Amino acid sequence: MTTEPASPFGPDDRLVEVARFSFVEAELAAAQLRGAGIDAEVFAVGTAGELVALQHTEGSRIMVRHRDIEAAKQVLADLFESG
Repeated sequence: MTTEPASPFGPDDRLVEVARFSFVEAELAAAQLRGAGIDAEVFAVGTAGELVALQHTEGSRIMVRHRDIEAAKQVLADLFESG
């Protein structure tokens, strides 16, 4: 029996998109956010989340809690300035 990992977000959390990248870049950026203590998840764009072609053209969304948006933007800015 396979179980999906538990999301750090609850049903009452107000989520916002902090960035949109290709799937691999989004996963790497979300890992950086998590490493900085900010809960982050990568979500597929639209309803066709399993369609790889759509992921390549539309990207994947990195979502964080609304209260973490400014800190998340700073982490991502620092990440891409240093890279």
